[in-house]
Amino acid sequence: MTIIESLANLKNKRSLVSIRRRSIDNTRIQGFLLAFSNELILINYVCDFRLDGLMVLRVEDISEIGSDKTDVSQTDILKANDIYDKVNFEASYEISDWSSIFLTIAVSHPIITIEDEGECPSLMMGTLKSVKDDSVKIHEFTGAARWLDEESEMYYEDITSFQVGNHYTNVYQKYFEDQP
Repeated sequence: MTIIESLANLKNKRSLVSIRRRSIDNTRIQGFLLAFSNELILINYVCDFRLDGLMVLRVEDISEIGSDKTDVSQTDILKANDIYDKVNFEASYEISDWSSIFLTIAVSHPIITIEDEGECPSLMMGTLKSVKDDSVKIHEFTGAARWLDEESEMYYEDITSFQVGNHYTNVYQKYFEDQP
C-alpha cells in the first residue's frame, strides 16, 4: 500500500492517528487526519486529550503513520468527553503545497507558527505578511512578546511544520489584544 492509499484509509476511519518523523525526532504526534496531498498532511493536533489547533507536516518526513489500539482507545475517550465532536471532518482544505497553506489557512488566523526542525532549528511565530513563490514572510515576535522590527522569511524547502489555532499562540493573541 502506498503512503497516499494509507492516508486515504486513515482519513476515512476518522480515528486518532499517530505520526513519527524519525529524521526529525522520535516524538509521536497525534491528531485527526483532515486532509492530505502528495506533499503535505493536515491534522487537528491532539495533545493531552485536548484539540490543539491545526498542524501541517511534510509527507516526506513521515517515517510511520497509523492508528493502533492506543489511538482507537483514546478516540473513544475523546468521544466520551465530547471533544471528538469538535473535530471538523467536513471542512475542505487546499493543501497541495506550502503556498496554498499560506494563501488559505494562514490568512484566516491572526498568528501562525512555522518551523524548520532541521540541522539549525528555527521557530517563527507571528502574523503573515507575504506569500511568495518560494517563501513566506511573517512579522515575528519573540518569546518575550516583543515584535521584531524586520519581517522574517522562511523558504518552503526548509519548513517542516506549520501550526495555527493552538493554545500557545492563542494565549499570545489574547495578550496582544489586551495590551494598549
